[in-house]
Amino acid sequence: MTRADDVLEEILNPARDLFLARVLEEIAFAADRDYDCETDVIRRDVDGGLERFGPLNLPERRDLQARRNGQEFRFDVTETQSVQFDAFKLLHGDLGEVLIHPFRWQALSVYFSTKADETGTVPNWGALRLWFLEAFQVRFSEASEEFRCTVHALRGPERTDTGWTIKLDLGSMPVEGLHDLLDALGRLDASDVTLSSDQPGVPVTSAAPEA
Repeated sequence: MTRADDVLEEILNPARDLFLARVLEEIAFAADRDYDCETDVIRRDVDGGLERFGPLNLPERRDLQARRNGQEFRFDVTETQSVQFDAFKLLHGDLGEVLIHPFRWQALSVYFSTKADETGTVPNWGALRLWFLEAFQVRFSEASEEFRCTVHALRGPERTDTGWTIKLDLGSMPVEGLHDLLDALGRLDASDVTLSSDQPGVPVTSAAPEA
């Protein structure tokens, strides 16, 4: 079934809510043991410097930081369940149809091709990097007071046999951030875009060059 762009929130908000509910469970568990908790915590090295990862040299966030009596722990919440819905095609601007399968909010894989693949060149990843850095910024919401409404991580892009893939931990980012991601992919002249969980049938062959 092909759906209009404006149904994305209706279908995917439950996936985000499921993950954030697990984070809140961990906060409640820690609070019962007198830990002070903070969500969406930026990853830093032992000297307090910003850690960066992957070929695009991007920062990342952890789900939770818990403190008590001078002790500090940072960790990500494990959630293996995903909200089930029938895979559908989304009409989105210049991208045309985007295929969307059920996925875990903290473990989204995006597969796509670009026009640059036809000439054997590497795409300019500037639009994708800019999307991430903007989505990484704090945006408090009255509807999610415990969270900073930010994306957590982007790993890749990595080559596959058919194009490229990126792996995303969407963190506490609102669903509307996916509209912006699709816009960024459109600026890359992407096509054949698929959002899903990991697909064993799409092997990764190499990482993208360093930014």
